[in-house]
Amino acid sequence: MEQAPYPWQEHRWQQLLGVWRQGRLPHTLLLGGAEGSAIKEFAWAFSTLLLCAHGAVADQSCGSCKSCVLVKAGTHPDLHMVTSEAPGKAIKVDQIRELDNMAALKPHSGGAKCVILEPAEAMNIGAANSLLKTLEEPAADTFLFVVCYQPSLLATTLRSRCLRVDMRASVPTALAWLEQKVGQQHQLRPLLTLTNKAPLKVLEMAKESGLKQWTDLFEDLEGVMLGQKDPVAVAEQWNEQEPNQLFFCLEKWLQLMIRTKLSDMLPSWMERDLRQRLVRVAKSQQEGSLFDAYDNVVSAYRLISGSTNVNAQPLLEEFLVLIA
Repeated sequence: MEQAPYPWQEHRWQQLLGVWRQGRLPHTLLLGGAEGSAIKEFAWAFSTLLLCAHGAVADQSCGSCKSCVLVKAGTHPDLHMVTSEAPGKAIKVDQIRELDNMAALKPHSGGAKCVILEPAEAMNIGAANSLLKTLEEPAADTFLFVVCYQPSLLATTLRSRCLRVDMRASVPTALAWLEQKVGQQHQLRPLLTLTNKAPLKVLEMAKESGLKQWTDLFEDLEGVMLGQKDPVAVAEQWNEQEPNQLFFCLEKWLQLMIRTKLSDMLPSWMERDLRQRLVRVAKSQQEGSLFDAYDNVVSAYRLISGSTNVNAQPLLEEFLVLIA
């Protein structure tokens, strides 16, 4: 994996760099965008630059000063990561209180302290309230990078105390980067659309099965929803796939069905035949049934993401029987 900033981040990088050198960098930045667009990597790289001995005169950290060596070793005393203990788990109030205690201390290096909070939407209520108190009286020498993949889930009081930085990838820039990695493929633009402009997610998918997994899944969903396929047999077949990727795809297809059901808005990237089939399936379902199916998939996805010991097949059978 290359080092941030990625090409679609270069503009934001230069913006923040200019603001910092003018002494106007806010103490709290809310970096919002799709998971899979290297936002955490951006926050880490910019923090490293702030701590670098040569950062004030360079566009990127030098990689060789004492501070950079400590960052590479994961032992820099002024760079902290606050995150969930496991995917899908909450960030707890004790973790934010530790952040408060750290912010009260002077930097070991005599410069700045940097904290990366990711993903911010994983904070429970107690943690969010504790963070709010921290933001009301920010430490003069501490910079907090709040990485959030769903900013709308954060309380308005939290968002209002941060400088919002839109980290969504530019489609042309992301496409150019992806084509360098995997060659020109007609699936890249649709995959960017389906992943909410997440180039790293698209790269992962393009190297595996590209758009084929999406269309194959839809054929199975279509068959089960229209009573043409056995849900238990489909669950057994799906169970051979990587579960995180599978539930991610299912969540996106159900989002498309709900959008089609409610607004008749059809994705422009789809071939005509696939669009017509999507309309037919969406119209065959009750609105409440689609929302129930979506909630079921989201819950299963969180469960799968949060543990390596979950058997996916019963979850798949439950979902497919629900939509049959």
